[in-house]
Amino acid sequence: MGFLERLFGKKAPEDTGIYFFVRCVHCQRVLHTRLDPQNQLSPRDEGGYEVHKELMDDRCFRRLTLHATFDAQRTILSAFVDGGTLIDRESWEAEKDLPRRS
Repeated sequence: MGFLERLFGKKAPEDTGIYFFVRCVHCQRVLHTRLDPQNQLSPRDEGGYEVHKELMDDRCFRRLTLHATFDAQRTILSAFVDGGTLIDRESWEAEKDLPRRS
């Protein structure tokens, strides 16, 4: 078995990332970001975790800031975006490859 693992490699590790999908309120461009819950969350004094992550789209180049809070098990409690709105994965999938408008 060790020979086969060395020959073909091991299985890819499971993706434990938390994904957020965002629409810029200025240019309507959709983008996404991934958070690593083991490394990118900061502990809060009240318990749980938080993150503040800055994003920038490639159309209007405005800065969007994702704010999210998590409980002790790293489950999302709240999330919002300064300069944008959260959207679902399906909306992002439908719009991500649309041609860019000037």
